[in-house]
Amino acid sequence: MSKKVMLFFGSGISFETGLPTVQQVTDRLLNGWWWRHTDGRYYAEGTPGVVSVPLVPRLQSFLKVLLSHADSYAAQRCLSTATYEDLYFLCQQIRDEESGEIDNPAMRPFIDLIRPQVEPFFKPFEPPDDTEELNLKKFADESCRFIECAVEYLLTTKNSPKGLGLVKQLAKQPNLTLDIVTLNHDTVLETMFDSAGIPYSDGFGPSEKDIAWFDPRHLDATVSSVTLLKLHGSINWHQLLGDDRSGWVKSQISSPMQIMINSHCHVVPRSWCLIGSYNKLSGYSLGIFAQLHLKFFVRLQGHSTIVMSGYGWNDHWMNLRLFEWLNSVPQNKIVLLHKHTEEVRRSRSAMCYEWDDLKKAGKLIVIEKWLSETCLQEILPHLPQ
Repeated sequence: MSKKVMLFFGSGISFETGLPTVQQVTDRLLNGWWWRHTDGRYYAEGTPGVVSVPLVPRLQSFLKVLLSHADSYAAQRCLSTATYEDLYFLCQQIRDEESGEIDNPAMRPFIDLIRPQVEPFFKPFEPPDDTEELNLKKFADESCRFIECAVEYLLTTKNSPKGLGLVKQLAKQPNLTLDIVTLNHDTVLETMFDSAGIPYSDGFGPSEKDIAWFDPRHLDATVSSVTLLKLHGSINWHQLLGDDRSGWVKSQISSPMQIMINSHCHVVPRSWCLIGSYNKLSGYSLGIFAQLHLKFFVRLQGHSTIVMSGYGWNDHWMNLRLFEWLNSVPQNKIVLLHKHTEEVRRSRSAMCYEWDDLKKAGKLIVIEKWLSETCLQEILPHLPQ
């Protein structure tokens, strides 16, 4: 009889491979060198063309104004400093308020507060860069796109995956069904599986011209005992819109133009990732994310053990889902791999408030090691028999 286990991962599992932390991404976004291409995307390599509008320094200044307000709020609540996720959420809220797409009574006073600070950034450029009208809505929208491009660039790596030996061992275990749930946008897990020759189902079908289309029926295929659910999307996912076919694809092609040529479809010019904080809640109910989250909910009900690593407990909806599952059945438990447990207890995250009660009830088993340091024999006693 096959055993089942669910792995739940956050960005911490990718640090050993050399990928940046959330704060490092934020610092590079705000202080690094970037330029805006005429295709509307932002790059950190190459040479700006002569018609490239020098918008980035102004966007960075705009984002730093938002950061100062977000950090002030965080300090009052004894929270950690704001990140690019918080900035994205604020920019999206500002853009939607300026567009009249949301009803948020708190947003207008905030906009009135920051307007004197940000209006100098809207001054027209000198010719020939004065072709675009600059205003608050434009800056908020461009900042969202800037953040999206920066995240995609900074989470792209050619480094060989490191620290995932336990995942590889579990994936090779006979008679073990492995559901991996990750909130990471990077492709470290996929690279590890591909290099090790381990098949997995992620909802995408066979690749044609380096483009694989998403179909949720692939998640139920029996070709592999490993399922990978990327609930926040991926830097190599794109939305295609065509006359004969539309949907989501994954591809190793970095150029949207080349994807368009290979697929004969229009490409939405960004990778398909969920970025932000509370705005993710609406994203969970749309498109590919709705299908993945439904599959996560269904699969979760069939598990009694989650092995968790790298997650900071800062996703409100995800926390609700996890705590609901923990409390639904007495034997459900989380095996947490975390070397410095005091960090969690001081973090003001959702888990810090539940820590003692969950440990006392036997629903939280803590192994004080990182994922990269944990061997199979250490977690086998905690897996379903």
